[in-house]
Amino acid sequence: ESEDGFESDNWLGPTVAVAPSERVCGHSLHIAGIAPVDQVMSVISGEKEVFAFTFEKQQYKKVTFPSEAIGNKQLTLQFSEFTEDISKRRLSFLLQDTNIFTEEDTL
Repeated sequence: ESEDGFESDNWLGPTVAVAPSERVCGHSLHIAGIAPVDQVMSVISGEKEVFAFTFEKQQYKKVTFPSEAIGNKQLTLQFSEFTEDISKRRLSFLLQDTNIFTEEDTL
């Protein structure tokens, strides 16, 4: 399992930390994909939860939020649940689209 919560096959683990960066005000950040189980994704700016989104099992969903809510702080995505695959990886979300981070941005 990768330490940063981002797997090479686009699965996200229970926690994904994204390095602080210069985010442009007025932009919408988005993440889209499929959760393997019902759960809540918390969006954390620095140490403060700023949004929580509910995902239903096996349903594609895209959520957006304003970049100003995060500012230039570290952004953390915290998933409330996960499932284990045959390799015992903890998988929380199958990422299909995002402009929040690239693979290189994860901590």
